[in-house]
Amino acid sequence: MIERIIGDYHGFIYKVTESLKSSGIDFADLKEMDHLSYRVANFGEYENARKSLLDYGEIITENIINGRPIAVFRLNDLLISDYFAVNCLELPAPKAGSDYKSGLEHAEFVVEMPLKDFITKYPSLMFDTKEMDRENNPAIVLKLKDFIIKFHTLPLLKVALIQKETGKL
Repeated sequence: MIERIIGDYHGFIYKVTESLKSSGIDFADLKEMDHLSYRVANFGEYENARKSLLDYGEIITENIINGRPIAVFRLNDLLISDYFAVNCLELPAPKAGSDYKSGLEHAEFVVEMPLKDFITKYPSLMFDTKEMDRENNPAIVLKLKDFIIKFHTLPLLKVALIQKETGKL
């Protein structure tokens, strides 16, 4: 079971969806929860998790981004919750000098509208917009107490396949 690697994804998705509800975000504005991100504390854990996750999916891309590898897995079986079904897992190696706790760190959603319109629709939420001007799949971030929720306009698997075809990161 994939839970032995990434932990209780059911509980994590539940916390994310409850946070969305309490934030007032309308699920109708969300096209999909396109992936979860599983962080590891060190490079040895990255290698072990990468190898173990091959039993549950295939690596679509593995690129060096900001000086460390990030693997994107298309999962063989969906991670299903009450509201969402996730088919993709992101596994970033830790950045040098950064201290991470191993575990599920964030969920990402594809939204049905331009990001600026999404921000305007939810003026009471404090979105971090520093990733909004990225050329490759801009995002806005909602930082909560125990995890992060990101919103963007393209699914990670689609972005990964485009990167693979074009060689652009």
